[in-house]
Amino acid sequence: ESLAVIQDEQNAGEDSRPEKAFTLLHLARQLTQRDLQEAGRLAEESAGLYRELADQWGRADALETVGQVAWLTADYQNTFNTHQECLQLRRALNDSRGMAAVLGTLGFVCFQMGQFEQAEAFIREGISLRQQFGDLAGAADSLFNLAMAMLWLGEFEKVNKLLAPAITSFNKTGAVNEAIRLHALQAMAQALLGQYNEASAIAGAGLSYARTNGLGREIGILLWVLGFLSVATAEYDKAEEQLLESSHLLQSLGLLDILAAAQVARGYAALGMNDLEQALNHFTEMFPGRPDPQSSGLALLALPGIALLMARSGRIMRGIEIDGLASRFPFINNSRFFADVAGQPLAALLIDMPDEAVAQARTRGQTLDLQ
Repeated sequence: ESLAVIQDEQNAGEDSRPEKAFTLLHLARQLTQRDLQEAGRLAEESAGLYRELADQWGRADALETVGQVAWLTADYQNTFNTHQECLQLRRALNDSRGMAAVLGTLGFVCFQMGQFEQAEAFIREGISLRQQFGDLAGAADSLFNLAMAMLWLGEFEKVNKLLAPAITSFNKTGAVNEAIRLHALQAMAQALLGQYNEASAIAGAGLSYARTNGLGREIGILLWVLGFLSVATAEYDKAEEQLLESSHLLQSLGLLDILAAAQVARGYAALGMNDLEQALNHFTEMFPGRPDPQSSGLALLALPGIALLMARSGRIMRGIEIDGLASRFPFINNSRFFADVAGQPLAALLIDMPDEAVAQARTRGQTLDLQ
């Protein structure tokens, strides 16, 4: 109705572009929950009008919405491109809060595309800005994203060093909810290092607090971490119980990326019980509801398990090739966890195989593409 009024004004010779650009952007934001294609079209039209009007604030807002729509459709390259342009505008406007938000999105997009070093750079800059204007919740989110990027780079010790003082600081300032999110990542980093008792203590304490305070997302994440730890200590029934609760909760909250990670963990639990059919089901259900199932992080998480699954299913050379591909990534190579749950069981299957054949298959695997 507003657009119809604006059109009447335009037909009468009035310059109604500012009102039209604003209305289109508002409508696009509303439609992101219902019609992504139309939302994207309206946001792009709004951005074009703001360009004509030389309105940098408006164009930056519109571009951010264009990027949000691209993100929701898993078009990460377009998300990156629009947010890069948006960041240039925010810098020119000296909009620190807007820059921090865009830098966080850019970091997470780079993380999704497997560009972990670039993700770390963007997120660090965003954290610095948020600390300057006292946004504790935003700083915690950014620290979480930075730690995730470092985790995928296999820098597990650095994650612990980054998070320990931050958690202490948040607890001292009363920002306990923010600290709990970071506890989950700290526990995961220690689990990947093979420090299972320490990781279990951290995750268990965090889960107790999260349950008491009704923090659904944190409960789901911490149960996922504890499920991984149960896999590492060969408590497979316990792992399945924890991961099933985690999956149900994450699905109810619409947290599909973390839900997919929980499915991967259930795949490892099934492997531990030598239930190959169930393991295959979990590994192939990693991306429920995602329009474009391409995520480097999830693929890395599953890769050692898929290698072991192939080998146990009789496709031993293919398993070795996938293991060769996995060996290219520090996230896997630096992890005691993956050695315990997949590397050592796979090695046991190769004892009677000729060393040359194993080496050749591994070399072939190192030339494969992750996708």
